[in-house]
Amino acid sequence: MREILFRAKTASTDNPEWVEGYYTKRDVYYITGFTPNVPIIADEDGNWNEIDPKTLGEFIGRRDKNGKKVFEGDILKIYIASDVFSTYPEVPYPCNVIVKWDLCAWMWET
Repeated sequence: MREILFRAKTASTDNPEWVEGYYTKRDVYYITGFTPNVPIIADEDGNWNEIDPKTLGEFIGRRDKNGKKVFEGDILKIYIASDVFSTYPEVPYPCNVIVKWDLCAWMWET
């Protein structure tokens, strides 16, 4: 079974950093008032991190050659055609691709 995990940059304008954890939306009560449906990632330590939703990506269940987790939106370098039928014959290898979800499977686009 694949681990369900998300990654995004924090919403901090000063020093945004990448956080990994479980994605949810919460109603948040700030000193300045109430804000509904704030996108949050809860990390392993139980901290809630308000995130920038444009940077949100889901873990695809795979790791790169260095053991680093691959998330939706990551840019990967492909060195050889990934199938024997040459689905993408016009793509010169090596090439950089972006990981994305397409209908029912993880795909990549150039």
